[in-house]
Amino acid sequence: LLDMSTLKLNLLDNAIDSLDEALKKYQAAQEGDAKAYKFCVLHLSHFFELVFKHYVAQISPLLVYKTPSKEIKPDSYTITLDDAVVILENNGHQFCPNFKTDLNWFKKLRNSIEHHKFVMDVNQVNDTIGRLVKAFDSEQERLGRLDFSSVITVERLKLFFDLADNYEQKLKAVESHVHDL
Repeated sequence: LLDMSTLKLNLLDNAIDSLDEALKKYQAAQEGDAKAYKFCVLHLSHFFELVFKHYVAQISPLLVYKTPSKEIKPDSYTITLDDAVVILENNGHQFCPNFKTDLNWFKKLRNSIEHHKFVMDVNQVNDTIGRLVKAFDSEQERLGRLDFSSVITVERLKLFFDLADNYEQKLKAVESHVHDL
């Protein structure tokens, strides 16, 4: 809930809000602001970390904490994206290996942006974002479909699914070109 003095978001709302910000930045990047990709990467990485923590919390809310056997306090450390992926796998979910590879590449780029200098190939980032969105949309079929519509505008929600579709179209075009050779 939001009032003039307090912003309070639960885990899923925080994740979806970060996705919304990532999509805003992606849109700005597509309109010519290449530096917006930097913030798209940061916000999208934040989305993935939080959304997978959300899926872990569906198994058990205590599993989102590094040491659930200790007293849980507001500042208790939570698991990382890697931890969340392992917990979900240990609970029977199988991630596509390419999705995990892209997540790891994306996480390294995010770390470079956050902690030091970085070089970003915009085309590679764009392609990776497309693959990640497409794969995440597929992962939702097994992990549980999320309702983004309460936070994300219809325009940006369309952009989310267009990203997945655009990547799929690029892939088919490349496969068609290779087939024609």
